Amino acid sequence: MLLAIGVELFSRRDLGVTAGLSLPGLPTDLLGVRGPIARAFGEQLPRALAWGLGMGLMGALLASLVGPFADQIGQDSTITKTFGTVFPGFDFTTAGGWLQLYVALFYIAAGFAATTFVSKWASDETEGRLEELLAVPMSRARWVIAGGVAAVAATVLMTVILALAIGLGASAGGAAAGDAILGAASLGLYGVAIVGVGVAVGGLWRTSLAAEIAALVVVATYLIDLLAPPLGLPDWFHQLALTAHLGQPMVGQWDTVGIVACVVIAVGGILIGTWGMSRRDISR
Repeated sequence: MLLAIGVELFSRRDLGVTAGLSLPGLPTDLLGVRGPIARAFGEQLPRALAWGLGMGLMGALLASLVGPFADQIGQDSTITKTFGTVFPGFDFTTAGGWLQLYVALFYIAAGFAATTFVSKWASDETEGRLEELLAVPMSRARWVIAGGVAAVAATVLMTVILALAIGLGASAGGAAAGDAILGAASLGLYGVAIVGVGVAVGGLWRTSLAAEIAALVVVATYLIDLLAPPLGLPDWFHQLALTAHLGQPMVGQWDTVGIVACVVIAVGGILIGTWGMSRRDISR
């Protein structure tokens, strides 16, 4: 019976058979954009939703515990001192301090999410689809711009989902939901910067190494920012981490330098990757 059903379903996918129902497609009319960007974003959409929902679930769970954690830690000066030694600069007697710690720990997840978006963009060339895409009137430079913009848009969508989930959990945990949502935007800023790094590497060097180099940057940044303060390493070494320049957004302390740096790296990385890829355009 299953064999017969399988044969019938397979025959309905024949080019000569018109199916009555189709799978849901990308709402390009809602997005207000068509062409390469819409196609690239459509391919990134499942990953953006998966990362956003997965990280959002964990973020909401952790954010819902910030109030009880702050109350319990505040009652024991020894534990407060211990946590302060391991994570200097965080106020663990407040819900905002715990939220800031969670954001600092989420940076590596946001960075790896961005590398998967870079990997999806790079797969057009590494898996042999790029030549088919270039069969239409589209240059390699335009392909890089479309892919970079789509990866940034995917990062923004993931961040919105994550921020809303953190805000919901924070409100349940006794923290200000507005501050939590706004502070979670720092994860998106860091993510788009990693996208810029990956696109720049892919355009200037090889797309097969774009995601790998971006992942190395994420790991190095995370380890420097996490280990430099408790180990007492020189401040200049700690400043090598991009996340060290974002301040403490969960408690309203933003660092303008870090915000500008993330935006510049994101935009500059896409432009550099476009310039590098244009040298390989078959039309030149």
